[in-house]
Amino acid sequence: KHGADALRWYFLATSPPWVPTRFDEDGVKEVAGKVFDTLRNTYGFLSLYANIDGYDPKAHFVPLSSRPPMDRWVVSRLNTTVAEVVQSMDAYDLTKAVRRLQLFVLEDVSNWYVRLSRSRFWKGEMDADKKAAYSTLYEVLGATVRAAAPFAPFLTEDLHARLREAAPGVEVPDSVHLCAYPASDVKAVDAELETAMDSVRAIVTLGRSARNACAIKVRQPLSKILVAGVPGESRDAVVALAGLVLSELNVKDLVWADQKDLIVSRAAPVFPSLGPKHGKDVNQVADAIRELPPDDVAVLAAGASVKAVVADELVVIEPCDVEIVTETPEGLAVQTDGRLAVALDTTLTDDLRDEGLAREMINKIQFMRKEAGFQVVDRIHVRYEAAPRLKKAIKRFSARIAKETLATDIAESNEAGELQKEWDVNGEWARISVERVERGARP
Repeated sequence: KHGADALRWYFLATSPPWVPTRFDEDGVKEVAGKVFDTLRNTYGFLSLYANIDGYDPKAHFVPLSSRPPMDRWVVSRLNTTVAEVVQSMDAYDLTKAVRRLQLFVLEDVSNWYVRLSRSRFWKGEMDADKKAAYSTLYEVLGATVRAAAPFAPFLTEDLHARLREAAPGVEVPDSVHLCAYPASDVKAVDAELETAMDSVRAIVTLGRSARNACAIKVRQPLSKILVAGVPGESRDAVVALAGLVLSELNVKDLVWADQKDLIVSRAAPVFPSLGPKHGKDVNQVADAIRELPPDDVAVLAAGASVKAVVADELVVIEPCDVEIVTETPEGLAVQTDGRLAVALDTTLTDDLRDEGLAREMINKIQFMRKEAGFQVVDRIHVRYEAAPRLKKAIKRFSARIAKETLATDIAESNEAGELQKEWDVNGEWARISVERVERGARP
Protein backbone atom coordinates (compact mmCIF):
# COMPACT_ATOMS: atom_id res chain seq x y z
CA LYS A 1 0.00 0.00 0.00
CA HIS A 2 2.67 2.50 0.96
CA GLY A 3 5.94 1.24 -0.56
CA ALA A 4 9.10 -0.40 0.68
CA ASP A 5 10.77 2.90 1.55
CA ALA A 6 7.94 3.97 3.85
CA LEU A 7 8.01 0.62 5.63
CA ARG A 8 11.80 0.74 6.01
CA TRP A 9 11.77 4.33 7.29
CA TYR A 10 8.92 3.56 9.71
CA PHE A 11 10.79 0.65 11.31
CA LEU A 12 14.05 2.60 11.56
CA ALA A 13 12.44 5.75 13.00
CA THR A 14 10.14 3.96 15.46
CA SER A 15 12.77 2.13 17.51
CA PRO A 16 16.20 0.48 17.28
CA PRO A 17 16.14 -2.90 15.47
CA TRP A 18 16.82 -4.85 18.67
CA VAL A 19 13.75 -3.43 20.47
CA PRO A 20 10.44 -5.30 19.99
CA THR A 21 8.05 -3.10 18.01
CA ARG A 22 4.28 -3.32 17.74
CA PHE A 23 3.55 -2.80 14.05
CA ASP A 24 1.19 0.08 13.23
CA GLU A 25 0.16 0.58 9.61
CA ASP A 26 -0.95 4.13 10.38
CA GLY A 27 2.66 4.87 11.25
CA VAL A 28 3.79 3.71 7.81
CA LYS A 29 1.05 5.81 6.23
CA GLU A 30 2.22 8.84 8.21
CA VAL A 31 5.78 8.39 6.96
CA ALA A 32 4.58 8.18 3.36
CA GLY A 33 2.24 11.14 3.71
CA LYS A 34 4.31 13.38 5.95
CA VAL A 35 8.03 12.77 5.50
CA PHE A 36 8.16 11.57 1.90
CA ASP A 37 5.49 13.91 0.59
CA THR A 38 7.35 16.80 2.20
CA LEU A 39 10.50 15.82 0.31
CA ARG A 40 8.57 15.49 -2.93
CA ASN A 41 6.78 18.79 -2.39
CA THR A 42 10.08 20.55 -1.65
CA TYR A 43 11.44 19.27 -4.96
CA GLY A 44 8.17 20.23 -6.67
CA PHE A 45 8.40 23.76 -5.28
CA LEU A 46 11.98 24.14 -6.50
CA SER A 47 11.18 22.60 -9.88
CA LEU A 48 8.11 24.76 -10.49
CA TYR A 49 9.88 28.09 -10.10
CA ALA A 50 13.20 26.89 -11.54
CA ASN A 51 11.39 26.00 -14.78
CA ILE A 52 9.62 29.38 -14.85
CA ASP A 53 12.88 31.29 -14.29
CA GLY A 54 15.20 29.03 -16.32
CA TYR A 55 17.36 28.45 -13.24
CA ASP A 56 20.84 27.05 -13.97
CA PRO A 57 22.76 25.82 -10.88
CA LYS A 58 26.13 26.70 -12.43
CA ALA A 59 25.29 29.99 -14.13
CA HIS A 60 23.24 31.32 -11.20
CA PHE A 61 25.45 30.05 -8.37
CA VAL A 62 25.98 32.45 -5.44
CA PRO A 63 28.83 31.80 -2.95
CA LEU A 64 27.65 31.02 0.57
CA SER A 65 29.43 34.06 2.01
CA SER A 66 27.33 36.33 -0.24
CA ARG A 67 23.97 34.82 0.73
CA PRO A 68 21.51 36.28 3.28
CA PRO A 69 21.44 35.02 6.89
CA MET A 70 18.44 32.72 6.25
CA ASP A 71 20.39 30.85 3.56
CA ARG A 72 23.56 30.63 5.64
CA TRP A 73 21.48 29.33 8.56
CA VAL A 74 19.84 26.44 6.68
CA VAL A 75 23.19 25.46 5.14
CA SER A 76 24.69 25.52 8.63
CA ARG A 77 21.82 23.35 9.89
CA LEU A 78 22.39 20.98 6.95
CA ASN A 79 26.05 20.51 7.83
CA THR A 80 25.33 20.18 11.55
CA THR A 81 22.68 17.57 10.75
CA VAL A 82 24.96 15.64 8.39
CA ALA A 83 27.66 15.52 11.09
CA GLU A 84 25.14 14.15 13.61
CA VAL A 85 23.74 11.62 11.13
CA VAL A 86 27.21 10.34 10.19
CA GLN A 87 28.17 10.08 13.87
CA SER A 88 25.02 8.07 14.59
CA MET A 89 25.56 5.79 11.60
CA ASP A 90 29.16 5.15 12.63
CA ALA A 91 27.79 4.10 16.02
CA TYR A 92 25.15 1.89 14.31
CA ASP A 93 22.43 4.04 15.84
CA LEU A 94 20.28 4.14 12.72
CA THR A 95 17.15 5.19 14.60
CA LYS A 96 18.81 8.38 15.83
CA ALA A 97 20.18 9.07 12.34
CA VAL A 98 16.76 8.73 10.68
CA ARG A 99 15.00 10.81 13.31
CA ARG A 100 17.60 13.56 12.93
CA LEU A 101 17.12 13.63 9.15
CA GLN A 102 13.36 13.61 9.54
CA LEU A 103 13.45 16.57 11.95
CA PHE A 104 15.67 18.50 9.55
CA VAL A 105 13.38 17.89 6.57
CA LEU A 106 10.13 18.67 8.37
CA GLU A 107 11.10 21.51 10.71
CA ASP A 108 14.22 23.21 9.37
CA VAL A 109 13.71 22.89 5.61
CA SER A 110 9.96 22.71 5.03
CA ASN A 111 8.34 24.43 8.01
CA TRP A 112 10.91 27.19 8.34
CA TYR A 113 13.24 27.78 5.39
CA VAL A 114 10.91 27.08 2.45
CA ARG A 115 7.86 28.61 4.10
CA LEU A 116 9.69 31.84 4.95
CA SER A 117 11.50 32.02 1.60
CA ARG A 118 8.52 31.54 -0.72
CA SER A 119 8.27 35.22 -1.62
CA ARG A 120 11.89 35.18 -2.79
CA PHE A 121 10.99 32.61 -5.44
CA TRP A 122 7.68 34.28 -6.33
CA LYS A 123 9.09 37.68 -7.23
CA GLY A 124 9.63 38.40 -10.91
CA GLU A 125 13.23 39.58 -11.28
CA MET A 126 16.12 37.08 -11.16
CA ASP A 127 18.18 39.22 -8.78
CA ALA A 128 21.03 38.22 -6.47
CA ASP A 129 18.64 37.37 -3.62
CA LYS A 130 16.59 35.03 -5.82
CA LYS A 131 19.73 33.35 -7.16
CA ALA A 132 20.94 32.85 -3.58
CA ALA A 133 17.63 31.24 -2.64
CA TYR A 134 17.83 28.88 -5.61
CA SER A 135 21.48 27.99 -4.88
CA THR A 136 20.62 27.25 -1.27
CA LEU A 137 17.53 25.12 -1.83
CA TYR A 138 19.20 23.18 -4.68
CA GLU A 139 22.22 22.48 -2.48
CA VAL A 140 20.20 21.55 0.62
CA LEU A 141 17.76 19.31 -1.26
CA GLY A 142 20.55 17.50 -3.12
CA ALA A 143 22.55 16.83 0.04
CA THR A 144 19.42 15.73 1.94
CA VAL A 145 18.52 13.27 -0.81
CA ARG A 146 22.02 11.78 -0.70
CA ALA A 147 21.95 11.60 3.11
CA ALA A 148 18.59 9.79 3.07
CA ALA A 149 19.59 7.37 0.29
CA PRO A 150 20.56 4.40 2.52
CA PHE A 151 17.22 4.66 4.34
CA ALA A 152 14.87 5.36 1.41
CA PRO A 153 16.74 4.04 -1.65
CA PHE A 154 13.88 4.23 -4.17
CA LEU A 155 12.47 7.67 -3.38
CA THR A 156 15.93 9.23 -3.25
CA GLU A 157 16.91 7.59 -6.56
CA ASP A 158 13.87 9.17 -8.19
CA LEU A 159 14.53 12.62 -6.72
CA HIS A 160 18.24 12.40 -7.62
CA ALA A 161 17.34 11.61 -11.21
CA ARG A 162 14.93 14.55 -11.35
CA LEU A 163 17.51 16.95 -9.90
CA ARG A 164 20.13 15.63 -12.33
CA GLU A 165 17.78 16.04 -15.29
CA ALA A 166 16.96 19.60 -14.25
CA ALA A 167 20.66 20.54 -14.14
CA PRO A 168 22.34 19.00 -17.21
CA GLY A 169 25.39 21.22 -16.77
CA VAL A 170 26.19 19.78 -13.34
CA GLU A 171 28.26 16.61 -13.40
CA VAL A 172 26.86 14.08 -10.94
CA PRO A 173 26.76 10.25 -11.00
CA ASP A 174 23.86 8.57 -12.78
CA SER A 175 22.58 7.05 -9.52
CA VAL A 176 22.31 8.52 -6.05
CA HIS A 177 23.86 5.27 -4.81
CA LEU A 178 27.02 6.01 -6.78
CA CYS A 179 27.40 9.39 -5.06
CA ALA A 180 29.72 9.98 -2.15
CA TYR A 181 27.83 10.24 1.13
CA PRO A 182 27.58 13.90 2.26
CA ALA A 183 30.36 15.13 4.52
CA SER A 184 29.90 17.97 6.97
CA ASP A 185 31.72 21.18 6.01
CA VAL A 186 32.80 22.70 9.32
CA LYS A 187 33.46 26.03 7.61
CA ALA A 188 29.77 26.27 6.71
CA VAL A 189 28.64 25.73 10.32
CA ASP A 190 27.75 28.94 12.15
CA ALA A 191 26.87 28.01 15.73
CA GLU A 192 26.10 31.61 16.73
CA LEU A 193 23.66 31.99 13.84
CA GLU A 194 21.96 28.69 14.71
CA THR A 195 21.58 29.80 18.35
CA ALA A 196 20.13 33.15 17.29
CA MET A 197 17.68 31.44 14.94
CA ASP A 198 16.60 29.12 17.78
CA SER A 199 15.71 32.24 19.78
CA VAL A 200 13.85 33.72 16.80
CA ARG A 201 11.83 30.54 16.32
CA ALA A 202 11.01 30.43 20.04
CA ILE A 203 9.88 34.08 19.93
CA VAL A 204 7.70 33.35 16.90
CA THR A 205 6.14 30.30 18.59
CA LEU A 206 5.30 32.32 21.70
CA GLY A 207 4.04 35.20 19.57
CA ARG A 208 1.64 32.89 17.74
CA SER A 209 0.38 31.58 21.06
CA ALA A 210 -0.16 35.15 22.23
CA ARG A 211 -2.18 35.92 19.10
CA ASN A 212 -4.28 32.81 19.64
CA ALA A 213 -4.85 33.72 23.27
CA CYS A 214 -6.16 37.19 22.40
CA ALA A 215 -7.97 35.95 19.25
CA ILE A 216 -6.26 38.38 16.86
CA LYS A 217 -5.56 36.94 13.41
CA VAL A 218 -1.99 37.00 12.08
CA ARG A 219 -3.23 39.00 9.08
CA GLN A 220 -4.06 41.88 11.44
CA PRO A 221 -0.87 43.97 11.85
CA LEU A 222 0.16 44.99 15.36
CA SER A 223 2.45 47.82 16.41
CA LYS A 224 5.10 45.92 18.36
CA ILE A 225 6.28 42.81 20.16
CA LEU A 226 8.13 43.09 23.47
CA VAL A 227 10.69 40.36 24.18
CA ALA A 228 12.33 39.46 27.48
CA GLY A 229 14.79 36.71 28.38
CA VAL A 230 17.29 36.92 25.51
CA PRO A 231 20.79 37.38 27.02
CA GLY A 232 22.43 40.71 26.25
CA GLU A 233 25.33 39.11 24.41
CA SER A 234 22.92 37.35 22.04
CA ARG A 235 20.69 40.30 21.24
CA ASP A 236 22.69 41.69 18.32
CA ALA A 237 22.52 38.34 16.52
CA VAL A 238 18.75 38.18 17.11
CA VAL A 239 18.29 41.78 15.93
CA ALA A 240 19.99 40.81 12.65
CA LEU A 241 17.15 38.28 12.17
CA ALA A 242 14.39 40.48 13.60
CA GLY A 243 12.82 40.86 10.16
CA LEU A 244 11.75 37.23 10.36
CA VAL A 245 9.93 37.87 13.64
CA LEU A 246 8.22 40.96 12.29
CA SER A 247 7.17 39.18 9.10
CA GLU A 248 6.00 35.96 10.77
CA LEU A 249 4.00 37.70 13.48
CA ASN A 250 2.98 40.71 11.35
CA VAL A 251 4.23 43.32 13.79
CA LYS A 252 5.95 46.62 13.08
CA ASP A 253 8.71 46.65 15.69
CA LEU A 254 10.61 44.43 18.14
CA VAL A 255 11.40 45.98 21.52
CA TRP A 256 13.54 44.50 24.31
CA ALA A 257 11.91 44.42 27.74
CA ASP A 258 12.42 43.11 31.27
CA GLN A 259 10.37 40.11 32.28
CA LYS A 260 9.03 41.96 35.30
CA ASP A 261 7.49 44.53 32.94
CA LEU A 262 5.58 41.81 31.07
CA ILE A 263 4.53 39.50 33.88
CA VAL A 264 3.69 40.89 37.30
CA SER A 265 3.65 38.30 40.09
CA ARG A 266 1.95 38.88 43.43
CA ALA A 267 1.31 36.73 46.46
CA ALA A 268 -2.22 35.94 47.60
CA PRO A 269 -2.83 34.57 51.13
CA VAL A 270 -3.90 30.95 51.58
CA PHE A 271 -6.11 31.12 54.68
CA PRO A 272 -6.35 27.34 55.40
CA SER A 273 -2.59 27.39 55.89
CA LEU A 274 -2.35 30.76 57.68
CA GLY A 275 -5.30 30.32 60.08
CA PRO A 276 -3.88 27.58 62.35
CA LYS A 277 -0.54 29.42 62.56
CA HIS A 278 -1.66 32.99 63.27
CA GLY A 279 -5.12 32.76 64.79
CA LYS A 280 -6.59 36.22 65.46
CA ASP A 281 -3.70 37.90 63.61
CA VAL A 282 -4.43 36.07 60.35
CA ASN A 283 -5.98 39.10 58.61
CA GLN A 284 -2.98 41.28 59.42
CA VAL A 285 -0.63 38.59 58.07
CA ALA A 286 -2.79 38.31 54.95
CA ASP A 287 -2.52 42.07 54.40
CA ALA A 288 1.27 41.84 54.76
CA ILE A 289 1.36 39.05 52.17
CA ARG A 290 -0.62 41.14 49.68
CA GLU A 291 1.92 43.96 50.10
CA LEU A 292 5.06 41.83 49.71
CA PRO A 293 7.63 43.42 47.37
CA PRO A 294 8.42 41.68 44.02
CA ASP A 295 11.75 40.30 45.30
CA ASP A 296 10.04 38.49 48.19
CA VAL A 297 7.34 37.16 45.84
CA ALA A 298 10.10 35.75 43.61
CA VAL A 299 11.69 34.03 46.63
CA LEU A 300 8.37 32.41 47.57
CA ALA A 301 7.79 31.36 43.96
CA ALA A 302 11.19 29.65 44.04
CA GLY A 303 10.11 27.61 47.08
CA ALA A 304 11.84 29.47 49.90
CA SER A 305 10.45 31.33 52.92
CA VAL A 306 10.51 35.08 53.59
CA LYS A 307 9.98 37.26 56.66
CA ALA A 308 7.57 40.16 57.14
CA VAL A 309 6.83 42.56 60.01
CA VAL A 310 3.28 42.23 61.36
CA ALA A 311 2.24 44.27 64.43
CA ASP A 312 5.90 44.98 65.25
CA GLU A 313 6.72 41.27 65.18
CA LEU A 314 8.76 39.29 62.64
CA VAL A 315 6.62 36.64 60.94
CA VAL A 316 7.88 33.81 58.72
CA ILE A 317 5.84 33.32 55.56
CA GLU A 318 6.28 29.95 53.89
CA PRO A 319 5.55 28.98 50.26
CA CYS A 320 2.52 26.94 51.42
CA ASP A 321 1.03 30.12 52.92
CA VAL A 322 0.65 31.84 49.57
CA GLU A 323 -0.61 31.38 46.05
CA ILE A 324 1.50 33.07 43.35
CA VAL A 325 -0.76 34.94 40.97
CA THR A 326 0.56 36.34 37.69
CA GLU A 327 -0.97 39.29 35.91
CA THR A 328 -0.20 41.08 32.64
CA PRO A 329 -0.47 44.79 31.94
CA GLU A 330 -3.59 45.91 30.11
CA GLY A 331 -3.23 46.02 26.33
CA LEU A 332 -0.62 43.26 26.20
CA ALA A 333 -1.01 39.59 25.26
CA VAL A 334 1.78 37.73 27.05
CA GLN A 335 3.17 34.22 26.67
CA THR A 336 6.22 32.63 28.28
CA ASP A 337 8.08 29.33 28.15
CA GLY A 338 10.00 29.89 31.38
CA ARG A 339 13.12 31.20 29.64
CA LEU A 340 11.61 33.70 27.22
CA ALA A 341 8.59 35.95 27.57
CA VAL A 342 6.94 37.86 24.74
CA ALA A 343 4.12 40.37 24.72
CA LEU A 344 2.11 41.65 21.77
CA ASP A 345 0.78 45.19 21.97
CA THR A 346 -2.87 44.58 21.06
CA THR A 347 -3.86 48.25 20.70
CA LEU A 348 -5.31 48.75 17.20
CA THR A 349 -5.14 52.13 15.49
CA ASP A 350 -7.19 53.04 12.41
CA ASP A 351 -4.06 52.65 10.27
CA LEU A 352 -3.48 49.13 11.59
CA ARG A 353 -7.13 48.19 11.04
CA ASP A 354 -7.00 49.42 7.43
CA GLU A 355 -3.86 47.39 6.75
CA GLY A 356 -5.52 44.36 8.31
CA LEU A 357 -8.47 44.72 5.96
CA ALA A 358 -6.10 44.98 3.00
CA ARG A 359 -4.32 41.78 4.03
CA GLU A 360 -7.66 40.02 4.34
CA MET A 361 -8.49 41.15 0.79
CA ILE A 362 -5.20 39.69 -0.43
CA ASN A 363 -6.07 36.39 1.23
CA LYS A 364 -9.54 36.29 -0.34
CA ILE A 365 -8.20 37.09 -3.82
CA GLN A 366 -5.46 34.45 -3.53
CA PHE A 367 -8.09 31.91 -2.50
CA MET A 368 -10.20 32.85 -5.52
CA ARG A 369 -7.20 32.54 -7.85
CA LYS A 370 -6.71 28.98 -6.65
CA GLU A 371 -10.42 28.13 -6.82
CA ALA A 372 -10.62 29.52 -10.37
CA GLY A 373 -7.70 27.31 -11.44
CA PHE A 374 -5.38 30.17 -12.38
CA GLN A 375 -1.67 29.43 -12.84
CA VAL A 376 0.83 30.99 -10.43
CA VAL A 377 2.12 33.33 -13.16
CA ASP A 378 -1.30 34.44 -14.44
CA ARG A 379 -1.90 38.20 -14.33
CA ILE A 380 -5.43 39.12 -13.32
CA HIS A 381 -8.03 41.90 -13.21
CA VAL A 382 -9.71 42.45 -9.83
CA ARG A 383 -13.14 44.07 -9.54
CA TYR A 384 -14.94 44.72 -6.27
CA GLU A 385 -17.86 46.27 -4.43
CA ALA A 386 -17.42 46.87 -0.71
CA ALA A 387 -18.68 48.54 2.45
CA PRO A 388 -17.32 52.08 2.97
CA ARG A 389 -14.65 51.18 5.56
CA LEU A 390 -13.29 48.31 3.45
CA LYS A 391 -13.45 50.41 0.28
CA LYS A 392 -11.24 53.02 1.96
CA ALA A 393 -8.68 50.38 2.96
CA ILE A 394 -8.62 48.84 -0.55
CA LYS A 395 -7.96 52.20 -2.18
CA ARG A 396 -5.25 53.02 0.34
CA PHE A 397 -3.39 49.73 -0.10
CA SER A 398 -4.29 48.98 -3.73
CA ALA A 399 -0.62 48.87 -4.84
CA ARG A 400 0.24 46.22 -2.25
CA ILE A 401 -2.88 44.17 -3.02
CA ALA A 402 -2.07 44.29 -6.74
CA LYS A 403 1.56 43.29 -6.22
CA GLU A 404 0.82 40.30 -4.01
CA THR A 405 -2.06 38.98 -6.13
CA LEU A 406 -0.45 39.67 -9.55
CA ALA A 407 -3.29 42.04 -10.40
CA THR A 408 -2.69 44.51 -13.23
CA ASP A 409 -5.53 46.66 -11.95
CA ILE A 410 -8.03 46.85 -9.09
CA ALA A 411 -11.24 48.76 -9.75
CA GLU A 412 -14.59 49.30 -8.13
CA SER A 413 -17.16 47.58 -10.39
CA ASN A 414 -19.91 44.96 -10.38
CA GLU A 415 -18.42 43.03 -13.33
CA ALA A 416 -18.64 39.28 -12.75
CA GLY A 417 -15.32 38.21 -14.30
CA GLU A 418 -14.44 34.51 -14.40
CA LEU A 419 -15.23 34.00 -10.72
CA GLN A 420 -17.25 36.23 -8.40
CA LYS A 421 -17.90 35.71 -4.69
CA GLU A 422 -19.28 37.58 -1.70
CA TRP A 423 -17.16 37.76 1.43
CA ASP A 424 -17.25 38.87 5.04
CA VAL A 425 -13.91 40.67 5.43
CA ASN A 426 -13.43 41.23 9.15
CA GLY A 427 -17.11 42.16 9.45
CA GLU A 428 -17.10 44.28 6.27
CA TRP A 429 -19.17 43.16 3.26
CA ALA A 430 -17.47 42.70 -0.13
CA ARG A 431 -18.19 41.22 -3.55
CA ILE A 432 -14.99 40.33 -5.42
CA SER A 433 -14.45 39.09 -8.97
CA VAL A 434 -11.24 37.90 -10.64
CA GLU A 435 -10.41 37.41 -14.30
CA ARG A 436 -7.22 36.59 -16.15
CA VAL A 437 -5.77 39.34 -18.30
CA GLU A 438 -5.83 36.90 -21.22
CA ARG A 439 -8.74 34.58 -20.58
CA GLY A 440 -7.93 30.98 -21.45
CA ALA A 441 -4.21 31.68 -21.73
CA ARG A 442 -1.84 29.22 -20.12
CA PRO A 443 1.95 29.60 -19.87
